[in-house]
Amino acid sequence: MKYQKIGVLLLIAGFLFVLPANAQEAEALDLGQDGALAEVDEPSSETGGLDLPLQNGTLGPEDHKSLEGEYEQLTEDVEQTAGTDEFDDGLLSGGETDMVVGDDGFGTSEEAAQDEFVTNEDLGVAEGSRVGLFDKVGRFFKKAVTFDDVKDSELDLQFMREDLVELQHRWGEGIDDQKGVEKIIKEIDNVNRRIEKIVKRVDDLHKGQEEGDVRVDGFLDDVLDTQIKQQKIFSKIGEEALDYEPEIAQRLFEKADMARQKSARAVGDVFSKVGEDGEHLTERIDRVLKKQRGSEFKNFRNLEVLQQIGERVPEQAREAILRAQDNALNRFNKEFERIPEEDRARHAEKFESYVRDVGGDETIHMEIFDRIRQLEDVPEELRQKIEVAKDIAARRIQNNVERFEGDNFEQEFRDRMREREFARFKENEPDVAKMRVMEEIRQRVNFEDEDLQKEMEQRHTEGLNRFREAFSGDTGAQDVADRFEKLSKQMADNPDPTAFRLIEELEKELTPEQREFMDKMEREVKTKFIERARSEGEKFFQQIESNNPEDIETLQRLKEEFAQNPEMFFAPPPPPFGDEEGFAPPGVGPDGFGPPPFVGGGRFFDQAIQHQSGFITDYVEHIDNPEALLQFKQKFVGADEDVFEKLNQNGIDFRGRLDNKQDMIRGQELRDEERKAHDKIQEENRNIERIFQEKYGSAKGEEELKQVREEERRARQAVMDKEFELRKQTFKKDLSFDPFCDDECRREEEQLFNQTMDGGLEKRRQEMDEMYQYENIKQEVYVFEDQKRLTEEDGRRKEEERRWEEERRIQDGGQMEPLDPSLPHPPPSEFRPEERRLEIKPEGPLPVGEIHDNRYEMPQKDEEVRFDKPDNYIRPEPRDFDRGDMVREEFHNDQMPPNVLPAPLTPKEDIQLPPPLPSVDSSANQPPQPQPMPQPQPEPV
Repeated sequence: MKYQKIGVLLLIAGFLFVLPANAQEAEALDLGQDGALAEVDEPSSETGGLDLPLQNGTLGPEDHKSLEGEYEQLTEDVEQTAGTDEFDDGLLSGGETDMVVGDDGFGTSEEAAQDEFVTNEDLGVAEGSRVGLFDKVGRFFKKAVTFDDVKDSELDLQFMREDLVELQHRWGEGIDDQKGVEKIIKEIDNVNRRIEKIVKRVDDLHKGQEEGDVRVDGFLDDVLDTQIKQQKIFSKIGEEALDYEPEIAQRLFEKADMARQKSARAVGDVFSKVGEDGEHLTERIDRVLKKQRGSEFKNFRNLEVLQQIGERVPEQAREAILRAQDNALNRFNKEFERIPEEDRARHAEKFESYVRDVGGDETIHMEIFDRIRQLEDVPEELRQKIEVAKDIAARRIQNNVERFEGDNFEQEFRDRMREREFARFKENEPDVAKMRVMEEIRQRVNFEDEDLQKEMEQRHTEGLNRFREAFSGDTGAQDVADRFEKLSKQMADNPDPTAFRLIEELEKELTPEQREFMDKMEREVKTKFIERARSEGEKFFQQIESNNPEDIETLQRLKEEFAQNPEMFFAPPPPPFGDEEGFAPPGVGPDGFGPPPFVGGGRFFDQAIQHQSGFITDYVEHIDNPEALLQFKQKFVGADEDVFEKLNQNGIDFRGRLDNKQDMIRGQELRDEERKAHDKIQEENRNIERIFQEKYGSAKGEEELKQVREEERRARQAVMDKEFELRKQTFKKDLSFDPFCDDECRREEEQLFNQTMDGGLEKRRQEMDEMYQYENIKQEVYVFEDQKRLTEEDGRRKEEERRWEEERRIQDGGQMEPLDPSLPHPPPSEFRPEERRLEIKPEGPLPVGEIHDNRYEMPQKDEEVRFDKPDNYIRPEPRDFDRGDMVREEFHNDQMPPNVLPAPLTPKEDIQLPPPLPSVDSSANQPPQPQPMPQPQPEPV
């Protein structure tokens, strides 16, 4: 039943994905105006697999094997994803979601982050693409209907790029459990499986290349381009994996590292089996490297990736890769030379940050630094940063080894990590460049763990023994002579003090045959030193400068050897009387008739020592961090006193300068720590402010406010205590660096400081307590004043209601008319509920009058109409009524003008009585209607 479901799913996927995919590929072709295919000169790699002819109409054994692997992977994916959220998402969305980009995690160097991160566009994959279940089904059908080897390989390469995008996406999502680890491992395996399938078809690709298939050449470029990006992705995953828990970090780091090496070896097999000659391979590598996008230092990172590939290819391809590396180095140097001189110093600082943050193998980085230093016309700003970059790489190597020490990681894993760090020094044949790197590491790294230090010395000794073994055996054999010639040339190409120290160490424990080879090599290197010193002068001395004081001792020994045996610094003379048969070339005579010995060669060593001393003294001024200073000081452990005498030339106190730099850096370090502590305290205070602001807003009642205020006081008190403790620690560190203060001085200063700080802390606590007491009192006063205000407002409101009730009772003659709910009216009275209204019947018609007090005017409405007085209007005479304290204005109906409306009654003390009106015709007027009482406006609070 399970296989039936899988079969139905495959058939559905074939209709949903294969046909649209082929249609999309057809649309990618060059179409004419009428929709027909335009003519093309060369076969297009974009054509679909269905348009290619079948090979005799059947599938070959290799095709069946390839499809079996695709089917097995497909069924595995179906079983794993069926019924999961991923399966449902794939059904709904077709496996396409937005790409989630994780943090790059490469420090502050923007250039390093730019060269480390690989985008979808770099891999030729659409933004937001994901590999879902249906995409894998579509891949299976695409492979099933593709029978061309080149097209099949192109599909594998495209699927490999899509898998790399999927791997980056899953890695950016993070890992929470072992299930997430398994997904990452599965994606890594998917990527490597694709390149293995390409390797299996290399023979067929080579055959097609010989037959003139132009697609193979472009395909090989794409393979190399993809491999460079894949190496960066795997390296990034391996480095970031170490930030997880030890159990997860061990699995992911080793998996990514092994996959990176395996993939590089597979690509090496591709180019070795293709059988491309060295010149064409160099051109191909140059072409691919030039197309790489990145920062101004991208050639450095690409060189490191190319070196990893080159160490896993045959000798012929390795030589081609070395030439391509030289071309890339020259491009790197020329790009720096094109920078304006006023901006080079800033770019050199950026390169230092780049080296500190960029990923990759640090041992290869040190090898590249050596090769950069040997280039001609290296800008001075860049040359000065080479030694700084070497120290940075050495510290990174030390950190990589020491980070795995401890109980967090298993012992077997720690052993494998140590082996990995120096594994490349055991691979392939002995190499002078690797020996130089090992010597540089030994000079610049000093492990605190004695076992690690002994192990590094053992690695160095093993490398020397492997180098000696290259000259063992039959000394007359051609292969031994060829190896010696190659290694001698590598050693003589860089005749600096490091090379001479290596020769001194190699000369120990030699057989007579090996000593003969080493004597020849030593003589060749010494001769090269004199030749370059004579021809290049200052340029050569600047090229061999370093910050290692042991170089001064090495140059001093060379000077003494030259004084005792100068002929060892020149090439061996020709035979005294020609060749073995006695025939000498013209101009060559017997002993004593050759050129005179070189006089004054010792000054070259004096100049080299002077340059080396000046470089070291200047290097001290540019050290700006404690790690670099500590690393630099360790190089002087065990140094001879003669070295300090050379450094003290020109009136320079080198030890004093070094101590001043140490005090300066320590002071700067203390200031940085104090600044960080201050920033941390400020951040905590801001958090307290934010948290308690929310609590104050949600507090209900005075008791809750007091409780929140007490919590805030305790929180601020804890932060204040922490701040004072940090100040004490900073003071102790600063005091320990004072060279003029002994132990007794430190005790007195600490006692005085503690008394001062304790007094200040107590004062701050008292001030804080007083502040919060003041806040509590202020809150109580505020509550009292608020209650008082509310009481006064309530009294005024009640008094106003009483007044209105009295006025209504008086105006209504003891009888209150029913109030219209649509009109404004005063609130009911609460002061005299027992008093009944008087029923007073007026004598005659209800008098009307006019109110002049604005307090009792009704607010004007839109529907009301106000009439103006006529020109012949005469004020009526007042008329008294014996009705208590009220006076009404009475107008007879026959005297009331038609445009005068009745007005409400007015208190006696506020009314202005008008004169009586003349009599008018009562038949022309209607009985006046009384107006409602206006609603009083409350006084502002």
